[in-house]
Formats: sequence, structure tokens, C-alpha cells
Amino acid sequence: SDKDLLRREKEIAVCAQAMGLKQLIVAVNYFGKDESIGERQDSKRRFLELKAAFSDYLKKIGYANVPFVPIDAIRFENVAAPDTQLRELWQDESGVLCPDLYRALRNLRTPKRPLNKPMRMSIDRIHRISGVGTVVSGKLVTGKLAVNSKSLSDQPPPSQSLAQRSDVSEAPQNTEDEIASAGMVIGVALKNVSAFPLKRGDLLSDPQNAPVRQALRIVA
Repeated sequence: SDKDLLRREKEIAVCAQAMGLKQLIVAVNYFGKDESIGERQDSKRRFLELKAAFSDYLKKIGYANVPFVPIDAIRFENVAAPDTQLRELWQDESGVLCPDLYRALRNLRTPKRPLNKPMRMSIDRIHRISGVGTVVSGKLVTGKLAVNSKSLSDQPPPSQSLAQRSDVSEAPQNTEDEIASAGMVIGVALKNVSAFPLKRGDLLSDPQNAPVRQALRIVA
């Protein structure tokens, strides 16, 4: 049934929304380029039915105007360059030709990074590396982070840690940078701090610029 067929796709869309992804592209892998004209019309009709059902669901969870891109992954068609036959076959009801996958990716809006807000880094993993010390990795949510500046963990005293950053590396490239900006997934080597009080989900902030404060209560 359609409900079972789209169950996994719906779960992925919900996870994307929960992670804060604001834009989606749906790539539909098509294997029937050698079908007869009648079979192509049946395939197109089925495609439009699934597209309508999935589009309605995406709108309910906050995604509007999601492009549906037909591709032939085996032949690598309509992926990096437009394929006229696929584009004409799967044009929508208004007659608008669908884009190729590369063009759809290029049409995504560049998100605005909150660079001017106080620094906040969410810790995902904590490592104790011989010869280096404590290394934390995670996403820089807001602001900027520079080498040799200081950061403050959101642990309550006396576990709260003041650390000096000695190295910043961007993942997965693992290239060392002097400064990192919001949106980057980075690894940070910390000086003068033990890995013991830190845990996954902690936040690092700048002690001189709106440091993280402990929440006294949560109202839901």
C-alpha cells in the first residue's frame, strides 16, 4: 500500500525536520526508460499519485514546494546534467519540466548563519588523546570560535570548566583552522580541562560574551 511504501520516507522527513533541516529534495529513481509508451504513462500516473501523497505529508510537517527529481542512478542520467527524455516524461501537470539533481541542489537557498550571536558549541563526543589532552567534537551552533580563546562549559559549579582552545579542526576534512564559524562541525582541543566532568549535550560558551547560564526550571 502507499502507506507502507512511504513509511520510511516519512520517517526520514520527520528526522530531517527534527534536526533543523529547512529544505528537502526528493530524488525518484526510475528504471523504466526502455518501457513502451503505454507503460510510461502508467508509470507517470503512479509517480504523480505518490508525489501528491508525499507532498501533502511534507506540507503538514513544514516543508513546502519540495522539488521531485526523477533520476536514473544506474545510467547516471538527470543527475549531473539534464536528461531531456526523463525531464519531459516526468513534467508536472502544469507542463513545467523538472530540474536535474545538480540544478536542484544549486537552487537550494544558502542558510543564514547566526555569526553575530554569542558563541555556543554543542558537544557530541569527548575524547582523551595521549599527547593532546581533552578533545571535544560537535557543532558550532552560533557565533565564532578562535584558537587560543577561552570557553566555559555549562556544568554547574564546581564541575564547571574554564578551558583554553589550542586547536580547531573542521570535520570531516580534518583541516586545521584559526577560526570556525556557526554551522561547522568541528573538533576542538582543550587545555587545562579534564574530560571527566564533560558529557554529551553540554554547551561551550564564551565566558566574556553572554556565557551559558543554568536553567532553574523548564516550562513546557
